Amino acid sequence: MNTNPNFLSWKTQKLVFDNTELKNVIYALSVYYDIKFEVNTPEILNCRFTGSFDNARLNTVMEVLKYSLGIDYSYDHNEYILSGKGCK
Repeated sequence: MNTNPNFLSWKTQKLVFDNTELKNVIYALSVYYDIKFEVNTPEILNCRFTGSFDNARLNTVMEVLKYSLGIDYSYDHNEYILSGKGCK
């Protein structure tokens, strides 16, 4: 049995994160939205996020992560680039 809460996100249109490390959030987002991520500040990958999204647009998700975790992001050539001090 798969214990990943986002295993069926493609079907439910919901993403759920409960104290999830950013590296796992990024992985789920990359699969769900079919987008690439680059991380310029590896320290932020250990930041933890709790929240859920129901049929949310990716730019909305990125803004929530930005303000929740104190990260910065930019978008270039079908890729999100993450950086910052993180872990507010």
